[in-house]
Amino acid sequence: MKESRIIYLDNAATTRPIKALETLMTEYREDKWYNPSALYKGSSEAEADMAAVRKTLLDAVGGYDRQAVFTASGSEANNMAIFDAVKPRESCHFVFSAYEHAAVYACAKMLMDSGHEVTFVAPDERGVVSAKSVTDAIKGNTVLVGVMHVNNETGALNDIDDIAAGVKAAKKDVHFHSDGVQAFLKVPYSLSGHVDSYAVSAHKIGALKGTGALLIKNGAKLRPIILGGSQEKGMRAGTENTFGIAAFGCAVENFPADDAHIFELHHRLIAGFGKLEKVVVNSPTGDGLYSPYIVNASVLGVRSETLLHALEAKGIYIGIGSACSSKTRTNRIHDALKLSPERGESAVRISFSHENTAEDVDTLLETIDSEARFLRMFTRR
Repeated sequence: MKESRIIYLDNAATTRPIKALETLMTEYREDKWYNPSALYKGSSEAEADMAAVRKTLLDAVGGYDRQAVFTASGSEANNMAIFDAVKPRESCHFVFSAYEHAAVYACAKMLMDSGHEVTFVAPDERGVVSAKSVTDAIKGNTVLVGVMHVNNETGALNDIDDIAAGVKAAKKDVHFHSDGVQAFLKVPYSLSGHVDSYAVSAHKIGALKGTGALLIKNGAKLRPIILGGSQEKGMRAGTENTFGIAAFGCAVENFPADDAHIFELHHRLIAGFGKLEKVVVNSPTGDGLYSPYIVNASVLGVRSETLLHALEAKGIYIGIGSACSSKTRTNRIHDALKLSPERGESAVRISFSHENTAEDVDTLLETIDSEARFLRMFTRR
C-alpha cells in the first residue's frame, strides 16, 4: 500500500537534501575522497574543489573582500566570531538582539558567566531590531555587536547594513557579526563593508547537516576554538568535510533564484489565517520586514505541541520554534516579542521550501481549522 505524501513545512529546522547530491556522492565515493591536506594529486584536487566552493559561497553574497572558513555548523560559525572578540584579561561588553538563535544566546550566557557584560536589545513593535536601539546600547568597552539577519522563529528581517553602519559610526573598532543562517540565499543580499562576519549553514538550503561557514573579511585571523592541525589557515582545526562542502556548493548553485513562488505561498497562508477562527499572525507582514520563508502564528486555545502532533498524525509537519530549543520550555523569544502567555503557548512556525505547493498550504489551513475546532472542545475554561 502506497503511503500518503508527507507535507513538510518545517524547512527552517532543516531541508530535504537536493536530488543532485546523489550524483555528487558517487563522485566522492569513487574519486574525490582524499584528505585535502596531503600532498598527492587527489588531495590537491580536493583542495581545489574546496576553493571553488568558497568562491561560490562568497559570490552568492557579493563577498569579494571576504574569506570563507568552513565549520561543522552555523552554530560553530557563530561561536567562532563571538569568542574571538573577547579580549584576554579585560572586561568586555557585548550587544545582542534579545531574540537571537540559541547558538548566539548560549554564547552570551557564557560570556556573562565569565564576567563580561552583555546587553540584549529587544525588537520593536513590528518585530524587527532598529539601528537606534542597538547604537544606543554601545559603550566604551563594547567589542562586538551581534544581530541576526532573519529571525528563525518569526521570519523578521533586520536591516543589518543599516544597523552595522550605525554601530561603526558609534565606535569604529566594534566587530559587527550577523547570524545569516535563515537569510542566506533566501533574501536578496550583498555583504556590506560594515558587516565583519556572517554565519551560514548548508542544511537550510538543501545541502547536508554538518557543514557551515563563517564569512569574514580578507586578512582577518580568528583565534581557533577547535585546536589541532593548521586547516582553514589555522582558524579551524580538523580534516575538512570535503563531501559536505561540495554539497554546500552544489546546493548554492542549484538554489532557485526566483522567490515569487515562496511569496505566493506566504501570502496565501497569511490570507488563509485571516479567515480562520482565533488565529493570530505573530510574524511581521509589512514590506521589507520579513522573509517569506517563515510564518509564525498562534492558534489560540490550542497548545502548540498538541497541535503539532495532531497535524503530524495527518501527515503534516510544522515547527513550534527553533529546533535547537523546541524541546525546552523556554519563552525567551516570545518574551522578546512581548507575546501574551496565551499567544506564546499556542505559537507555531510554518516554513517553506521550493518543494512546497499551494495545495500544501490549503491542506494545512483546512487541517488546522478542523483540528483546532476539535481540540478547543477539551480546553479548560
